[in-house]
Amino acid sequence: MWLFKPALNITEQIADQLGEQIIVGELEGGTRIQEVKIARALSVSRGSVREALLILERRHLITIVPRKGASVNALELSDGRELISLLATLQNQLLYQVLCNRRSKEILAAAENSVAGMEGAARDGDLCLALRHHREFHATLLSAASNYMSGAFEGLLPSSQRLLHRVIQTTDLDLYDFARFHRALQAALEQTDKERLCELVEAFSRRAVGLVETTFAKLAKPALTRKRSGLEARVH
Repeated sequence: MWLFKPALNITEQIADQLGEQIIVGELEGGTRIQEVKIARALSVSRGSVREALLILERRHLITIVPRKGASVNALELSDGRELISLLATLQNQLLYQVLCNRRSKEILAAAENSVAGMEGAARDGDLCLALRHHREFHATLLSAASNYMSGAFEGLLPSSQRLLHRVIQTTDLDLYDFARFHRALQAALEQTDKERLCELVEAFSRRAVGLVETTFAKLAKPALTRKRSGLEARVH
């Protein structure tokens, strides 16, 4: 079902909807994105769809190849490790920029709503809602960021949510852990505790690497089992 936000233009709405389908795994790595099919389904121009795909490419969710079209990027273990490292560096700088901003109290008051939303989503077991509040949390913090920081973080956030969705579905990281981490960040920001912020980001990143490795190991097992089954069938 295509749900559009009235505040966004049609191109952004298409990009957000397709991006959400990639993040939650409805569109898997390697899936071709068919401009004509999407345009017909939504009764929009191919030009709008094409612009939406350019947005998704900037978000690192798809790759567009001239004369071949667009396809969903695969998400590999090496991608996950690199993404965690990059996000940890960016998040530390983003949190520092929030602390230095003259509107920091106002920004943190707004971010509190997103943290409370993540806690509510944890109680309800609603992963999609938790991810939405996660996006809102960072969108609020990014109002204090430089243009370079905003561009870099916004470009990586969708891929990080895609990775997070996989991790929560396959490991012992649950929505309560996720909410507690952001509650701790919120508290450290309110106390202007830079050392605590660094400790939190570093500890979560270390754990995230291990969880990502576990996730991809589990995801690889069914594929290996299918391959072996196919080989046995051919032998017999």
